[in-house]
Amino acid sequence: MWGLLPVVQAQMSSQQYIDTYKEAAMYNMRHKKVPASITLAQGLLESGSGNSDLATLANNHFGIKCHDWKGETYYKDDDAPNECFRKYSNVQDSYADHADFLRNRTRYARCFQLEITDYKGWARELKAAGYATLPTYAEKLIETIEKYRLMDFDHMVAGGPAEPEQPQAEKPEAEKPRVTADVNSKPAVPETNTQHTKPRPATVENTRKPRNEDPTKPERLQIEETKAVIPAGVMVINGLNAVYAQQGDTRESLAARFGLAEWQIRRYNDMSGDQEPRAGDILFLEPKLDICQQTAEHTVEAGENLWQIAQKYGVRLHTLRSMNGLGSGTPAPGTRIRLK
Repeated sequence: MWGLLPVVQAQMSSQQYIDTYKEAAMYNMRHKKVPASITLAQGLLESGSGNSDLATLANNHFGIKCHDWKGETYYKDDDAPNECFRKYSNVQDSYADHADFLRNRTRYARCFQLEITDYKGWARELKAAGYATLPTYAEKLIETIEKYRLMDFDHMVAGGPAEPEQPQAEKPEAEKPRVTADVNSKPAVPETNTQHTKPRPATVENTRKPRNEDPTKPERLQIEETKAVIPAGVMVINGLNAVYAQQGDTRESLAARFGLAEWQIRRYNDMSGDQEPRAGDILFLEPKLDICQQTAEHTVEAGENLWQIAQKYGVRLHTLRSMNGLGSGTPAPGTRIRLK
């Protein structure tokens, strides 16, 4: 774990800022699921590379205003005169609060449904959700990330190949409506690349089919059985890291693969003592939450049990039972289950 961050000195260069705070950004990516590239780009833009009055006098690197803040405050002119901003005892607290600010507000929930390495999608969703009023805020973030190759830090944490040195320029998106900013914006719909591929034609053998001897019976169609492919890799559900269990996975094998203890896999997923994952089960790599941040309720489908619903939305099983007044049985199809 990285320790307390040093106090930013005046006239820090952008590269010095990145070198100083990259570990903090990667730490928050690992533990709070905010891309390091987004954190660093926002810090660079909002704090003027750590040189703004808000950064040097209040340790506030992300322009976050007071809202429901109960800590120390700092006042300065922004969109309106003498606005209230959060003040932190050190920069480390500013970085931690930035990640919590995004995680704990439902308006940013769509960000956490994106791939954690999709910095362009994150930038556009932050702008669409009203993080800042600057009309070109998303483009500024993307430009900053690509200028300093901040996406490389994302790949250092998430694994996989780094971005190419010279990414192809994109066509600019239509500007979204101006919205009220959550943060100081003066300083400075997820993009989906779905490839449609044609199904592979079935192999036709150059042999004659035997003639159907009984014309009253239809010929049997020879249908090749295809197995469903279970997605691999870490995904984000309810702001939490999760995976699909693959064929042959056990609690022990999953724990070893992701650097956890077996009891953590069991406890994080409300599994009974002898319960092992089945192929296709959703399994969380960190504790689930007491509410679903995106969806308010779920209608039970035939063959679905409460454990599967809890896993689908990343909510603790005992919380679902308590919230809905349910015992240990399986709710009937059509039952509406509260998720928050």
